[in-house]
Parts: sequence; structure tokens; C-alpha cells
Amino acid sequence: MEKSQCLNGDASTTPEAFNVRNLNCSFKLNPPRVDNNKSYQEFPDLTSNAVLNYISQMLLEEALDEKEINYEDEMTLQATEKSFYDILGENCPSSFEGSLLDGTQNRHSYIVRDSGKQCNGFVSRPFHAHDGPSWEHPVSSNLTSTLPIGTPSSVWQFSEGAEESTNFLPNIDRLLVDLELDQYRVIQKTQDVGPSTKKKESSNNPRSKKKSNDSANDLLEGRCQKQIAVYPDAPDENVISDTVLLLFGRKSTEEVRTIRKILQKEIRDEQNEAKASDRSMKQDNNHISKDSVDLSSLLASCSEAVFTNDRPTAIELMKKIRECSSPAGDPFQRLAYYFINGLEARLAGTGSEIYRRLVSKHPTLTDILKAYRVYIASCPYVPSSFYLANQTIYNIAKDATRVHIINYGIFHGFQWPSFFEYFSDLKSTAPKIRITVIEEPEPGFRPNKRVDAVGRRLVFYAKQYNVSFEYQGIASKWENVKSEDLNIGKEEKVLVCCLIKSSMLPDETTDMCSPRDKFLKTIRKIKPHAFIHGISNALYNSPFFLGRFRLALSHYTSWFDMLDSTLPRHNPERVLIEREMFIPDAINTIACEGLDRVDRPETYKQWQARHHRAGLEKIPVDSMIIKNMKNFVRECYHKNFFVDEDDRWVLMGWKGRVLYAMSIWKPNEM
Repeated sequence: MEKSQCLNGDASTTPEAFNVRNLNCSFKLNPPRVDNNKSYQEFPDLTSNAVLNYISQMLLEEALDEKEINYEDEMTLQATEKSFYDILGENCPSSFEGSLLDGTQNRHSYIVRDSGKQCNGFVSRPFHAHDGPSWEHPVSSNLTSTLPIGTPSSVWQFSEGAEESTNFLPNIDRLLVDLELDQYRVIQKTQDVGPSTKKKESSNNPRSKKKSNDSANDLLEGRCQKQIAVYPDAPDENVISDTVLLLFGRKSTEEVRTIRKILQKEIRDEQNEAKASDRSMKQDNNHISKDSVDLSSLLASCSEAVFTNDRPTAIELMKKIRECSSPAGDPFQRLAYYFINGLEARLAGTGSEIYRRLVSKHPTLTDILKAYRVYIASCPYVPSSFYLANQTIYNIAKDATRVHIINYGIFHGFQWPSFFEYFSDLKSTAPKIRITVIEEPEPGFRPNKRVDAVGRRLVFYAKQYNVSFEYQGIASKWENVKSEDLNIGKEEKVLVCCLIKSSMLPDETTDMCSPRDKFLKTIRKIKPHAFIHGISNALYNSPFFLGRFRLALSHYTSWFDMLDSTLPRHNPERVLIEREMFIPDAINTIACEGLDRVDRPETYKQWQARHHRAGLEKIPVDSMIIKNMKNFVRECYHKNFFVDEDDRWVLMGWKGRVLYAMSIWKPNEM
């Protein structure tokens, strides 16, 4: 594959600079093909960069977030402007009037038509058990008119008013939410202020003055906090060219290798610095190395003290562990740093509160996606699982006329742009694709916020690949969705895909009806042609704390060791990956009990027993898919990663420990 001119692979390039600059590269769209010189067949999920282009689209959305107008706000603005037109006795512009009329409808679904033919569709609604039929709003083939941004004319009208309104607003560059104090702060991007200035600002802040116990004032303040949602701006350097978002299908094998070379060089540099530091420390006889302390034994002893409520012993052990642990140390030092926070929360009885605070503190989308780019270049689990799922669906659905994919757990929808690439070459014979996403409701006033955002992006990408596509988003708990709520057509080939979050489903220890089993029985009632299931393989679902703590410590040690071997210790993306992907669940496992403990992973053998009880039987995975996965992981990733098989399960892991497993199921013949 030819690399773009800007991908020079210079060893001095940092991952951050590489990620931002790489977004401005141009590549040609190449169809899937077989290269006899390579040991694996090139399929879009393994070698295309559609996922990274999808990430670029999301980065652009965040970068332009302030320039976009919310749908409901626009309707309010237009209604207000129309009242002034009525007072002045003037006619409202036709385009304005039409937009306003459309906005009065209950916004449930959008249909995109191209040249008189249904090309794409977008259906999004919060789930209700007794929902009536969805409203349909025909729109033009211009994709932007389907999104909750409004017509171009109304946007220009709003922009003019916004420019005038800035004359009456204070000069504030950014609003941020202080999640630690659960209140809003105004932060000015100016030079550092001295202590006297900070004190003056604090005294002028109405919130700093109000410490009254008046319940009415507290209630009023709570209401004010709930009436607005404020999001940070994206950095200017992450503004991405529109042109790159239209270029898909480029091969990313070389890009993965380029990122890995950059990361490996940084790792080698850090190791050399560490060796030099160790030599200087050895010359100091009074220095006590952190490596000489057995953190594993200290953590085990501390967990026993916390379990027996021996507070003096627990506090003393926590003090020792904190002295020897660090978020920038070796894998076990970092893990001990986070695990001790979980033990401290359990001892104080604040585990549930801390967990809720952790999961509510979302970093910016820009930071998440930068970390995701580095993660998929250093760990093969995500691209490999996408490839197995998408290639399996393609093999089953390529000859169908209509395909209905039911996706439990969408995250940000990274899987599906590369899936559209599979069907882009079929052209006239490509089936009509319908994706129904079932995702947990978002907290707050917009429970379907995530499924709406994913739907808009998927409609955009389906249009680029010229794929006939319809999208429906359901914001609901998985176990509450019934088969009849999915509106499955008689002529549709139905496939169910669930690659993440199965471990978050409650089991029989919290509910006698077992939502986990109810979820699998619902899939049995759907009667899909295939159910592709990916699970996090772990043992720490014990109801007994001490055993659960030791198993969780062993499990997360493997993850942290893997990240330490593939990413530099001081890489900001590595820190974000650990903090966002692993730490909240680890603290929940350690500090919470009963219904508050939400992370309940099981082994693939335990999941297999559940599938059988629900009336499902395994389908063998295509041998070519497994062969391609093995070759891809061996050639592009660290030597300690592995892909293996066991009883029709595809196992992926690190240094012999299975961390992720996938299998394919169908309803058994009863």
C-alpha cells in the first residue's frame, strides 16, 4: 500500500502529532482483494481505515459543536421570529415557514430519498413499551436537511443574531462543568492569575457567597443546575478538513505499523532513561526502591483488613501502598494506585457514590477518539472482533434482499462504517440494510442522545458508500426490549450482534428472573440467522469479597501489563485508556456490593451454559476468518497477543490468559 506523503514515519514524530496530521491525508478507495504475497486476505475491518475515518467524522462534529444549532432551540427561535413577523404584518419566508411546520411534529423518524428512491433512512426514538407508529418526515436528498440542524437559511438567520448578541455577553471563552463539585464554573482562557486575583474572583462568585441552610435556596440552585448542559469546546487544532471525510477504503495496515514504530521508539527511550535512573539510584545506599516492596502481599493484607473492618491496620497498610505506588510507575504500581482507591472507598462506604462520579465524568470526545486511535493500533481485540462479526454477517447476508441487524451496545458505532464497505462493491445487488441499535438510556433529559448521534453519522457514511440504509435507535435497558418491539419484517434476514457490555447485565444474584438470561431468551424469540456474541472473559464475579478482589487483581494485572508493553508509560492516551476503560469497573468491583455492583463478568464456559439454557446452539466460525485473524495479529501486533479456538469459541488474550472471547449462535431446533 502506498502511504500518503505526510506519513513519513519519522521517528521523532509523537503519537499526538501523528494522529492530528494523519487526518489531513488523502487515500484512494480500494475494494477488498486477495494479495498472494500476504499471509492473510485483506478485508476492510482488518486492513481498511474506515474506522479511523469514522473517528475523524466524530472529531469534526465536536470541533464544530459550537457552530451547530440544537433542533429544539432552532424551533423556539423560529417561533419567536414568526410572532414578530405577525406583529409587523409581514409574511414569514416560505422556507422558514416550512421548517417551522416540520418542527411541530413529534420527531421520531427521518427518511432520506435520492432520485425518487429510498436511499438512506434514519429512525430514532426513546423506547416505550407501547409506542405507536413512528412519524415520517420526507425530506430532500440533501443529507444536512435530515439532521437536527435546520435549513441553511435558518442557520444563517441564527448566525446573524448570534453575532449581534455577542455585544451584550461577557467576554468568556469557555464554559466547563466542575464535576468534582457538581456545579458549573466559568473559566477564562487568559494568563495565570495571582492569588489576590483568584480571591477577588471567588468573592464575586455568587456561589461562593451562598452557604445558607435555606432549603428553598438549595432547591432553586438544584433546579438551575439541571436546566442547562454545558460542553467544553474542542481544541482548534482538531478542526478537520471536510474533504478527508469523503475518502474511505484506504488500507491501514501500514498505518498501524507506523504508529507502532513511533510508540515502540518512545518505549525504548523510556527504558533507556529508566536504566540510567536505576544506576544512579543504586549509588544511593539510602534509597529504597519501590520494586523491592511486595505490593501484591500488601494489597491482599489490606483487603483482609478492610473486609474485617480493622480500620487502624487498613489505614496503615494504605499509607504504605500509596508510598510505593504511582499512576506513572510500572504496571503493578499503577494498578495498586487505583486499587487502593477502591479499598479506601469501600472502607468509607462511599463506593457507589465514587463510581457514579467516575462514570459521569466524561472526557472530551476528542480525547476519547485520540486514545481510541492509539488503542486499536496497539491492541488487536477491537479490529479483530469487528472483522469476525462483519465478515460473518456479510457471508450470511450478501445474497439477501433485506438485512436487519440488531445491535446491542453501540458505543460510538465504530463497527459499522467498515461494514458498509463490504457492500459497496455489490452495487445493484447489494441488500437494503437496516440497523436497530439498543443502548442504555443516557442520564438527563436526552436519554436517546447517543443513539441519535450515532444514527446521524451512520446515515452519512451509508450515503458515501451508496448503501441503502435505515437506522432505528432504542434507548432502553436490554432486558426490557421484546422481540415484537423491533418491527422485524417477514422478508428480512435477521442477525443479532453484541460485542460489548454483556457483563453489565444483572444476573440471578440480584434478580430472581435474571435479566441476563432474559436477554438471551429474547434473542431466541427473535429467531436470528446468527447471533454474534463477544464477552469479556473473567472470573471475578464471586459474591464473596476477598476471592473477588484477588481474581480482579490478577485479571487487571494482565491488562495493565499488556498496555505497558505496547504503549509508553507517559503517553497521555495510555493514561486515558486505563482511567476510562478499566478503573471505573475495577473500583465498582472492589467498593460496591449488591445492586450497586454492576460489573459481573463471566468466563466463556459460563456464558456457554447460559446460551444452552436459553435454547441456542453454536455455529462454527468460518476457518478462513480465524486464519486471517491469526495471521493479522501475528504480523501487526506484539508477539504476546494470541488468537486460539476452543469448542467453537474464538479466544483472544495476552501471555496465555484469555481476555476476550467470541462465538456465533442460532436458535436450536425444538
